Amino acid sequence: MKFTEGKEELKAEITAIVGDELWVSDMKKTITLHYGLNESTQWEVQGVDVNDPVIRVIPRSQQAAGSF
Repeated sequence: MKFTEGKEELKAEITAIVGDELWVSDMKKTITLHYGLNESTQWEVQGVDVNDPVIRVIPRSQQAAGSF
């Protein structure tokens, strides 16, 4: 996770393997969250970038232990 903070904006980059009980991505993906200050000067999500919306997955049963 990486944070970049400006005067009135905050960007959080999260890089991880994504999936559910049955499927898992075959490589790490980065999702970027953009925050801005609201009227109460609290951070509020302004947008989300998936960067690459196509995520190749494999069945979780085929995932090698410790492969990521």
